[in-house]
Amino acid sequence: MTFTVTYAQRDGGGVCLRLAGELDLGTAGELSSAIDRVVAEGHRELLLDLTELTFCDSTGIAAFVRGTTSSPPTAAGCGSPGRPAGWPGCSR
Repeated sequence: MTFTVTYAQRDGGGVCLRLAGELDLGTAGELSSAIDRVVAEGHRELLLDLTELTFCDSTGIAAFVRGTTSSPPTAAGCGSPGRPAGWPGCSR
């Protein structure tokens, strides 16, 4: 299985990174690079859409943690659009 990171503007501002496939030792660098680009562009809100993520090992979890520590203090964190109820999702 492959891994992809798709960048999209969020409804109401911010950025959504949609993750699909398997996030592991071989692919975590792609996520880290995408997060670095978002932070370098000055975005202050980031949503990770995990809806299509089929696998995540400890390296993937470490990439999430690294992303939250390198992001501005107001970064949104990670989750799936619509969960919890009312969480703003990604524009399609």
